[in-house]
Amino acid sequence: QVRWQLSSHVHAAVHRLTMTDSESPLNLIIDAGHAVITSDIKNATVHVDPAMGKICGFSLIAGDFSGRIGGGGATIYYCILLNDTNFQAFGVWEGMKVFPASTSAVGKKAGAFFTYPASRADRIVEVRVGISYISVDNAWSHLQEEVGKVSLEELVTLNQNAWRQQLTRVNVTMRNPSLQTMFYT
Repeated sequence: QVRWQLSSHVHAAVHRLTMTDSESPLNLIIDAGHAVITSDIKNATVHVDPAMGKICGFSLIAGDFSGRIGGGGATIYYCILLNDTNFQAFGVWEGMKVFPASTSAVGKKAGAFFTYPASRADRIVEVRVGISYISVDNAWSHLQEEVGKVSLEELVTLNQNAWRQQLTRVNVTMRNPSLQTMFYT
């Protein structure tokens, strides 16, 4: 069983995966060739530094998301940092071909995988992600500057305080407390 927690900043996020009492390994997938939105991946890269737990690359996305940018697509650069590099296996894939222990992949369907061993004790893997529309270097800078040293709990608190600050600009009073709660949440 895996519990997934997440909080984000402007250009970065922290994910925490907690695997509890499992007889199965934890498989972490970085799918650079997949888009959640109705778009098509024109190209993608993934480069892995297994010793550092660093994964960087880009996805060139075309479709609904990037249609207003001139039709050529939008490139989203990313850098990911894993706090736990004690995986039992890693590798990359291109299309349907898997390359265990390899560190680079390029193509419309490129990605990386990390397999952590099964564990009776809780295993916590924190994944820090930075993105940029400019470069991999900018994505790495965003990761370091925005979430490099902050805990997930601190990031949640920062986001809650930012929302409170924005919501206090508007003062709404309603007779029905549940409607007021709905407005402010």
